Amino acid sequence: MQRKFAGELLDISPNYLSIAFVPGFHDIRHYLWDRCDARVRYTYTIDLERPIEEIWNNLHYKLRNKLKKESKAGLRLERSGDISTLHTLISERYRDPSLDIPPIKRDYLEDLVRAYPEIGVYTLYDAEDEVAAVVAAQEYRRFLLWMGTPPRIESAHAGNEYLQWLLIERARAEGYRTFENMGANNPPDLAFFKSKFNPPDLTMYFEIEKKDGLGAFSEWAYRSFVKRLMMATGRV
Repeated sequence: MQRKFAGELLDISPNYLSIAFVPGFHDIRHYLWDRCDARVRYTYTIDLERPIEEIWNNLHYKLRNKLKKESKAGLRLERSGDISTLHTLISERYRDPSLDIPPIKRDYLEDLVRAYPEIGVYTLYDAEDEVAAVVAAQEYRRFLLWMGTPPRIESAHAGNEYLQWLLIERARAEGYRTFENMGANNPPDLAFFKSKFNPPDLTMYFEIEKKDGLGAFSEWAYRSFVKRLMMATGRV
């Protein structure tokens, strides 16, 4: 299978190639032989095959106190394929000039949700129907928290924390064995936020990258100019 996939890539011969492999897939020799650059990356995972009481008891005690409080606040969780609120909030986050993150266009997200129905957008509302947190999740074999709103969304609630706990409960009830919370490669403040859950296991995976001169120039131009242009014109 690996040889066939590598053969397809050779036929396409892209100027820029970037692949993030799933945790547990460690045999990247074919890509190293093809002179790809490899990076070790990390993600957080929670074993959902354990009793829910054990998962709860392993949460940080301050987090448990927050969750108990929010469970009485009348918050409700809804799943949909509408990316409007999510996209608006993450676009505002991407406007931070200190973030070296390319913006995600709305039509791209809409295409993804249409093409892959296992992508669900979960929105947490308070009793006044105000948004407390939003996250997109991939639900295929493992429950993966893929893309969420900024940690400091304006709300009186601990929305991100409570939303994540509700999804842990939901994923376990639906028979998923693993709950993955991406973000272990982020700066310490965000990594600490995520590590309060369980604490989760730190799991390794690989990313490979290969680019020729045109690919390297295109990447630099995109990050240097296209992001600024898209933000200035609102084309995100």
